[in-house]
Amino acid sequence: ASDVYKRQVFPLVFTFFTSVAPDGIEIMTDINRYLDFVLKLFFAFGIAFEIPIVAIILIVTGVTTAENLASKRPFILVGCFVIGMLLTPPDVISQSLLAIRMFFLFELGIFLARRMEPIKDEIDTSSAVIVAHYSGLTVDQSEQLRSEMRNNGAKFKVTKNRLTKLALEKTQFKALADLFTGPTAIAYSD
Repeated sequence: ASDVYKRQVFPLVFTFFTSVAPDGIEIMTDINRYLDFVLKLFFAFGIAFEIPIVAIILIVTGVTTAENLASKRPFILVGCFVIGMLLTPPDVISQSLLAIRMFFLFELGIFLARRMEPIKDEIDTSSAVIVAHYSGLTVDQSEQLRSEMRNNGAKFKVTKNRLTKLALEKTQFKALADLFTGPTAIAYSD
């Protein structure tokens, strides 16, 4: 996140500020104001990067659904610009940079939550769930295992540990969440 500030946001913002200064006026930055400005931007962009996590938590806990959030896109976009206006210095560039990133991260949260919902639904309706640690398996062995599971009516998926833990929270198999460390896969069947 700090790389975003150094390479993208700060150069654009400072270029804008220096371009609007009247001719004959030399820009002399006060260190206290500079630090206040930088900390405000760090705070604003730091909050923005939490948006996917908030969206996923809202969806997984059942407060809302991915479709419900997606249907409110126009309001979320306007809200991103309002938050960008409140959290950034009074210039359009930093406001737009924050708002666009916030909206992109909102979309990322919806995308990730949609990937979790089918897994959650499939696991919740399964009668058996097996967690497999597949370190040491070659790609061919992993494909053979997946094929054999499929032939016997089970599903075998390599999943992201964090997403699977969140998906397991509201299922009968939530006690399995602690098993998701390292390279893991999940097998489930009716």
